[in-house]
Amino acid sequence: MSKFHYHQQLSTLIDNTLLHLYSHVAISRRFVPTAKRNTILCQYLKPKIKQPQHKSIKGDIKRMVITGQKAGANLELKLEELRKMANDYKESINGIVANN
Repeated sequence: MSKFHYHQQLSTLIDNTLLHLYSHVAISRRFVPTAKRNTILCQYLKPKIKQPQHKSIKGDIKRMVITGQKAGANLELKLEELRKMANDYKESINGIVANN
């Protein structure tokens, strides 16, 4: 598997995970604390571990779930950081391709 395909798959999963969280938060009429947000994210990510299309990023998904289960952790913030890193990588790849 190419590095680009790996980053694309990870970026897509992160985007979908955050969209899932934000849709749940938008439906709720109350404030959703960080612990509840972590629970929502972990419940979304856990089934992804066993899906064959996510085989290449299985270890990353497991680390995300473990991070979300720790007391005092903020998985949403970590996912936002990963999303920014993935977008920066995508821009650098696009810049390299455009220059050639």
